[in-house]
Amino acid sequence: MAEEINEDAGRGALPDWPVTRDGYWTLHWHIPRDRKGARYSVVVLKIRNDPPRTTILVRSEGQVAAKYQDARVGDVVEIADKRWEIAEIDTGRMDVSWKDRGFEAGSVRLKLLGPAASDATGGKEVA
Repeated sequence: MAEEINEDAGRGALPDWPVTRDGYWTLHWHIPRDRKGARYSVVVLKIRNDPPRTTILVRSEGQVAAKYQDARVGDVVEIADKRWEIAEIDTGRMDVSWKDRGFEAGSVRLKLLGPAASDATGGKEVA
């Protein structure tokens, strides 16, 4: 996997995690993305088709901060004190066993919008 470059570093007060490429961050199915120091952890739990949708779990300091179920392209989520728009959901080829040679895990591409709107959970399903 190519190293991601944080092109947004130094452009304001937003923390430097997660790193982005051209303002986008890609999450892959069942591969946790953690900030060093374990303040945040993000994982795509599910990716479904017809229509493409996803479930994203966000943990902060060991606690569930948000769970976005059935999120779709165009929805806005808050992760790591930032607002992200779901720009693309690639369902891959997950209709076969993960052991099958034809299996291809899906991914979710997020577009950075800016800092989080507030500390309120507005729209988040918190467990």
